[in-house]
Formats: sequence, structure tokens, C-alpha cells
Amino acid sequence: FFPGEKPWGVKVDICMPSAMQNDVHLDSAKKIAQAGVKYYVEVANMPTTNDALKYLMDCGLIVAPSKAVNAWPPAHWRWPRTVSA
Repeated sequence: FFPGEKPWGVKVDICMPSAMQNDVHLDSAKKIAQAGVKYYVEVANMPTTNDALKYLMDCGLIVAPSKAVNAWPPAHWRWPRTVSA
């Protein structure tokens, strides 16, 4: 937690933003890439703008978009196994 600021410039290997939609923009992406991040995994629904995603990919980061990350396992697959009749 960084009071009053966002953590995008912190040196880490994996960045997993759980931000609001389009909260990670191009300026944030530049900070993320400059920090040496290797993997960018969107754990929120579309937290990154399209131009920021393109920039991250162009910089060589491995990007896992939210649609892929949140696709499995779907709730209907888990529900029958956790609820008994």
C-alpha cells in the first residue's frame, strides 16, 4: 500500500493489477516496464487501456489479459461440486 500513489514503479517480477477498468494507462505502463516487470497479469476486469497493453507487449513483457485469466474455472463448473442436494 502506497498512500496517495500507485505502485507501478516498484521493482517486481510479476505485476497483477486489480485496478478499476482502464486505471492502468500508458504512463503507468511505462513505469511498469521501466521497473523490470517480466509478467503482467490482469486480475481485474480490463484494468489496462489498449495502448498501455500494446506498449507492455512491445517492451517484451509476458501479458495475460483479464479475459484469459478469469476464464477458468467458471462458477457453473464449481457450483455442483460444492453444493449438495
